Amino acid sequence: MSLTDNINLNKILSMKKFFKTLCLLCLLGCNYDIPKKTNHTVCGDIYSLDWSKKQEAIDIYKACLATLDANDKKHTDSMLYLAYIYLSDNEYQDIEYANQLIHNAMQIMAADCNGAHGTYDNFCYFEYFKDEVSWPEYFKNFDDAKHLFHMTLPCVYIDMIKENENALELIEDYFGSSRDAAIAGICKPFNPYEITQIRRFVQSPSFDALSKINQEPPINGTISFALSTSNYHDMIGMLTYPTSFFQGKTHDDLFIKLNFEEKKFFYAKDLLSELAKYEDLVLIYDAMADNIKKYYTDALHMSEQDAVKYAKMTASTLILHEIFYR
Repeated sequence: MSLTDNINLNKILSMKKFFKTLCLLCLLGCNYDIPKKTNHTVCGDIYSLDWSKKQEAIDIYKACLATLDANDKKHTDSMLYLAYIYLSDNEYQDIEYANQLIHNAMQIMAADCNGAHGTYDNFCYFEYFKDEVSWPEYFKNFDDAKHLFHMTLPCVYIDMIKENENALELIEDYFGSSRDAAIAGICKPFNPYEITQIRRFVQSPSFDALSKINQEPPINGTISFALSTSNYHDMIGMLTYPTSFFQGKTHDDLFIKLNFEEKKFFYAKDLLSELAKYEDLVLIYDAMADNIKKYYTDALHMSEQDAVKYAKMTASTLILHEIFYR
């Protein structure tokens, strides 16, 4: 056999080897199991979903229950959120299933408690100090479970509150101590600070000078956590139910209590007089009021006149809280 014949033979053998390998890979590919989605992908972000789309929310929570280990926090939180939906007065109401979910969740949470502490810290507190509260054996409605949800939900969707004003209690301070740091805030993507712009006001160079209208030193210690939670709760109340929050008040008679025993008050109109001394704060205050007014008209469908009125009251109240309830 010539050298040329040998080269051609080797080429043919190499081509056969290549096609055999390719066929083998194809066969392997046909039988190859595609990796399953991770639990995170299956569940999605349960803390920032659209609560107004109930069926989608239910499907996501049920996917978590089907795919996550019972020891995973998303698994337990999904039970709590599902129970909330099934206990509420809506088309999905299922009291029996809600109770099943709640008791399963309570069993998982209790197993994680180490004395008065655990992943669900406030729940563990009441498990440890059972003489202070007893959970109902059977939850008939939202009100029966309200305290349980208050102590366990990781965050509260803004639509929960828009659907039911009583849901504001789920973000209310309770202990008057550092334990209030574990009370739920509002779930993403809703950002009340973006709407109110109160942080921009507080960070302005002239805010320290304005703050001197409060002669008392800042409040320190664990009670500061309660004040912080209380202020946050009030901010959400003003943004969702301003007419209920202000109860018929006008900006002229709006005030906060400085001393509960001596009945000392500080009025919003006096705040505006002090505010007028600082040009930068006046500009930010006007921007705050405009932004809140836009939210009231867009999100709450409030009339222009009412939106302007409540926006100014909200902006002034938030500033008063920052100065006196700190």
